[in-house]
Amino acid sequence: MNNILKTVITSMVLALVTTGVSANETATTGSSASSNKLTIDITPSISTSTIGGRIFIADDSAVVVNGRLSTQAEDKDSGQLSGTILGINGAIMKYFSRNTLSPFWQAGGGITIYSGDAYKNRDAELTGLAGIGAEYAFNKNLSIRSVVGASLQLTPAFALSTFSNAVTLSYHLD
Repeated sequence: MNNILKTVITSMVLALVTTGVSANETATTGSSASSNKLTIDITPSISTSTIGGRIFIADDSAVVVNGRLSTQAEDKDSGQLSGTILGINGAIMKYFSRNTLSPFWQAGGGITIYSGDAYKNRDAELTGLAGIGAEYAFNKNLSIRSVVGASLQLTPAFALSTFSNAVTLSYHLD
């Protein structure tokens, strides 16, 4: 399983690096400067918050990568077992239009790794994700967005479910 995790993480890092180089070349050749725009994204949640970012490869398209880490400590009084969840997701995001309120679709996938006594019967999950959402820009540097969609769990067993994420706060870097 460690080889799968290494392969997925390496692929996502390479995708971000090559996308960043391509966007930087576009910006320096006089094309749209917004192609080189980066964001830092935070999705707060009671159970597991995520942090990530986007790199815009065109005015209406971005590569999204986010990760989450959740740990729980052992509590002998309540019987809670210790465990850790590590997940990374990647997606392509395509806007229908770019205004103050910008609708979009996105599709991608991710891997979640489970470890510890709390997850004895779980090892890893591969999922495919697709959804639609909207982003509201407060100004050129601050926006919020949310997505609703479907998730197809590929391992250890097939399962289809719907999801809606909490509001993601984005800071757009110049």
